[in-house]
Amino acid sequence: MTLASQMTTDVVQVFLNTDDFAQVVTHYANGDESSGASMTVIWFPDALEGSNENEGDGRVLHRDTGDKIRQSGLLEVANTESVTELKDTFLINSELWALKRIIGKDANMMTLLVVKTDKIKTRRQRRRG
Repeated sequence: MTLASQMTTDVVQVFLNTDDFAQVVTHYANGDESSGASMTVIWFPDALEGSNENEGDGRVLHRDTGDKIRQSGLLEVANTESVTELKDTFLINSELWALKRIIGKDANMMTLLVVKTDKIKTRRQRRRG
């Protein structure tokens, strides 16, 4: 067994193991509401401190009451998953998150920056008459 094949196996058996690090979320590919499918990811909600979404410190909304609301996070997914930048939406812990951009990719994993949204970022299917 080569190191490359062992790393591919480790991604699924270790990192994307729902008994350890990963969780299952709903992925709406290409902004299609009917395409909702399960995807195993590692979810890193950004820290509440800070405001720089690129650095992973978290984009935070401050309410008048002083409450902070997390507004961004990172998803680690297998490189074999089909992800369309700027069109995909994810349902994570009963909250909707829209794909902002793919910020990293290697032979086995991708890192996705997601931001909180209030609706599925979809394009509705056209009616065929």
